[in-house]
Amino acid sequence: MYISPAKSAKAVDTRKLLYISIVLLLPFLLASAGILYTHAVFQQKQGLVSKELSIPVSEQNVLITRISFLCRSIQNSHLKILGDLTQNQEDLQSEISTLKDLTSLRLKELHNLRSSVEKNNRPGMVSYLLLQNLETKIKPLDLKHEEFLKEVESIQKSRKKNTLPTELSTEWDTLHKQVLDAEAAFLLHTQKETSELQNLVKVVEKQFQEETYLILTISGLLMALTLVWLDSKILNFIKKNKKSVPKKSSRKIIIILGFTMILFVPIWFLVVAPELTKLPADFSYKALVLSQDNFYDPEKQAFSGETVSNTEHFFHVIGKQNGVLLIENLFKVQKSDGEEIFSVKRFYGIDPKTRKHVPGYGGRDREGYLFAPLNLGRGQNFTYWHINYNAPASLKFQGEETIDGLTVYRYKADYHADQTLELNSLVRSSGDRGINLDINLQLWIEPVTGRKIKYEDKTTAYFYNLTSGERISPWNQFHNQYDETSIRKQVEIAKQEKLKIFLVKNVVTMALALAAIILLLYSFVIRRGK
Repeated sequence: MYISPAKSAKAVDTRKLLYISIVLLLPFLLASAGILYTHAVFQQKQGLVSKELSIPVSEQNVLITRISFLCRSIQNSHLKILGDLTQNQEDLQSEISTLKDLTSLRLKELHNLRSSVEKNNRPGMVSYLLLQNLETKIKPLDLKHEEFLKEVESIQKSRKKNTLPTELSTEWDTLHKQVLDAEAAFLLHTQKETSELQNLVKVVEKQFQEETYLILTISGLLMALTLVWLDSKILNFIKKNKKSVPKKSSRKIIIILGFTMILFVPIWFLVVAPELTKLPADFSYKALVLSQDNFYDPEKQAFSGETVSNTEHFFHVIGKQNGVLLIENLFKVQKSDGEEIFSVKRFYGIDPKTRKHVPGYGGRDREGYLFAPLNLGRGQNFTYWHINYNAPASLKFQGEETIDGLTVYRYKADYHADQTLELNSLVRSSGDRGINLDINLQLWIEPVTGRKIKYEDKTTAYFYNLTSGERISPWNQFHNQYDETSIRKQVEIAKQEKLKIFLVKNVVTMALALAAIILLLYSFVIRRGK
């Protein structure tokens, strides 16, 4: 079959046009696919925050509010029964029935709360601990209510109405107060967790925006490269019948550009990249902490039982001096009613590039790191100063773990510290006593960024004789750990920082090196006349 040269040339031109169209569309297709994927991940994370975090927190907030209302109603009903013992029998019986109904309803709501916590939280996490604390406080109160109702029934039968007191005893008051405090601690936690969830949503949104900008930037660069390539093809097509040899000056420019880029690679890696990935001047870090205290009773010579409080752990930059960031570190412990139990501030001087403490800056000279070093090696140990204890902790590598898809290294330190100065109000009157601590501290660190993802400590504090150093008696056993939402927020922030470090230090460095090599090879080809 004969095909004319004109038709054959037309078919070739059509294929070339199709080929060029595909090449032109490629950056747009890549950008579209990247943005669609990023948006899908964003929606998935938003759904996770909403379904797995926000909804359960709101649900638990409602349930604990109901339980708190019912507990107060039960207390009021109890008081009414005490006042009605000498009144109308029908009114008394009605109030007893009300008390039983309220107690039954509260048990039902407590069961619903437990179901919500078990469904949405892992054992050992903050919500579990708050629930256990609440159940522990409610159980003895319920037993007292049962005893009380039996006693009322017995009095009704014997008709000796003057044998019960007309007001609540100190024991009753104490039990009610413990329950209300446990409920208030849970409620305060859910309220603060709601605020932390809003911060997590902002982090996820910022992550989506940064990834979208990155995709658009890469697509724009690909488009520019594509246009340059097409421009060269068009020029070659125009001059296909002419033998064109690039000028000598053009080759020199290409060689100079190639060597300049080679020289710029180490400058970028060692100078520019650290500047772009250093701690920002507006650096801040915030996490919610659950604190549990168990104070020692010298009279009973036993610990009195755990009480729960809420803690805020906060870092922020307050200034900059000679390139050193001045960072305020706050650790504030509050009772369930918002009353402050313990608060301490420290001031650090931090090198923003290395995250190291800088001597001569901050509240005192310190060694080690704000959290941990960048690019932490597996098995590498380091020194950390925890705000509570203001003493160096030599953290030892314990192993590798995964938290919400992020690889972290777990570290531990067992050490001692003195808190006589911070707790001076407790020992001032005695004059010869101090307080020292046995500390078990654990940190979970993202190794590339050196960011603290999770924290937990278990500590026993003792009174000791300042002269002899001999311990007198325990004062408190306390346990602090991060809230689940704060951990997830730190995970998302670490993922953002890790991506930024990878792009700035690895991708850009390799792109510069590759561009330099291509330019030098191209100049070599030109010199050969090919």
